[in-house]
Formats: sequence, C-alpha cells, structure tokens
Amino acid sequence: MVRLKSSKMPAELAYTNAMFVSPDEYSLIANIAGVPPEEPQVLCDVNGGAFMVRSNPEVDPKTIWTSQLQRNSASIPLNREVVVEIFAPPAGAFALSAVTFEIQDTRKAGGMLEIDAAEIQKHVKDTFLHHCFVPKHRLAVRWGGR
Repeated sequence: MVRLKSSKMPAELAYTNAMFVSPDEYSLIANIAGVPPEEPQVLCDVNGGAFMVRSNPEVDPKTIWTSQLQRNSASIPLNREVVVEIFAPPAGAFALSAVTFEIQDTRKAGGMLEIDAAEIQKHVKDTFLHHCFVPKHRLAVRWGGR
C-alpha cells in the first residue's frame, strides 16, 4: 500500500486510462506487485477502481496524476491523499461481460457522424488490451483523431 496525493494530469494523458506517478513511486509500486520496474505499467486499485499506473518523470514525488473522469469514476478526491494498492481480481472467473458506450461528438462542425462498430471495437481492444475494468468504470477513448 502506498499513500499519494491525487493531482490533475495533463489533458493529453487523459486518453490513456492510466494514472501516473514519479519514477521512485513507480519502483516502489512495482516492487510491491512483484514485477520488474522495467514493466511499463502495474495494475492498481485506487479507491476501488482498477487503473494502470505508469511512471512519468514529470510527476512530483508522493503524487499521483489522475484525470477528471478517473476521479469521478472512483470518487477520488483532488489534492487529497489516496491509497494505491495492487489490484487483486476476485476469485473464480473474472471476465468482461458487457460494455456500454456513450459517444460524444467533439467535432466543431455538425452533421451526420457514421460509426463503424467493428472498427471502434478493434480500436478499444487494441488500446486497452491489458487494462482491467470494474463495474461503473468510465474511460475516455480518442478514436479516429476526433
């Protein structure tokens, strides 16, 4: 268990669905998880939400960068201490059974937007292959550069 202060992450990192810590904190978390610090990410439990935690040299010590969507999804207070633990999946079968998509069109121009379900499904699978999601987990996906 590691106690860190939740802080805003830069907007460009919000689409990763990962949280970010300093290299020193990441080494400590990786050590607790029993994985080599060279691993790019560790699956952690932060306030009951399952999130990938990654190292970023720009993060201040004793801090964890979180996105607004992550904070809302797992009720993580901003600028407050949170407990970061290694995620332990429940015993028995543990598989994703359903996903609900809410699509927000962020284009400046209006008009019809066609979405190819197979294309977006492949993008989500490729982007979040090793991620873990828990009930009511929300994430942002940048798709098609829009």
